[in-house]
Amino acid sequence: MNPFKIYPKVYRILYKLLPYMYTQAKLSSEQGHPLVRALFFEFPQDATSWYIEDEYMLGTVILVAPLMEEGTGRNVYLPVGEWMDYQTGQVYTGAAWYYIEAVDIPIVMLVREGTAILHLKSAALTTQHLNWEQLVCKMYVSGDATERIQSTFFHPMEQKMYEIEIVHEHGRFEFSDATKQAIHEKQWELVRNK
Repeated sequence: MNPFKIYPKVYRILYKLLPYMYTQAKLSSEQGHPLVRALFFEFPQDATSWYIEDEYMLGTVILVAPLMEEGTGRNVYLPVGEWMDYQTGQVYTGAAWYYIEAVDIPIVMLVREGTAILHLKSAALTTQHLNWEQLVCKMYVSGDATERIQSTFFHPMEQKMYEIEIVHEHGRFEFSDATKQAIHEKQWELVRNK
């Protein structure tokens, strides 16, 4: 992979994930938990997760499996639950091993199914130019069976924690009335991941 082609893609993803990173850092500091954690920390009942040394949880919902050897994919152990590939949207059932190809960036990232992550709508050249009012709330759901998704967002400029609730009503997902009221002046979009 050409690093000059990869860097802009990695840069955009990292900047767009800053709302998630700030939120997870805030929650980790309040709870005394590490931001980057071994799988067993989130899945102590999963015996296999205690032996995984080359994957980690980034906060509570993102599993990261770096490419440790030459190639474009790797074997990944997924703990119990449903997981969605961050780059492709492919759904995997946990408590199993899979060979997963990295697509745009040379890393395998999976998100717990049934969760939502706030992303910046667009990346910027520096953190000074980030627009924290224009966010995209990406839902990682594989079907319409999920009735309610809850998430948290720490707004670093306001130093305020927002509780986000998404409900499935009338055949579509939308912010709950309480969330709409809390974010009424903000330009947030709600979208499904791929």
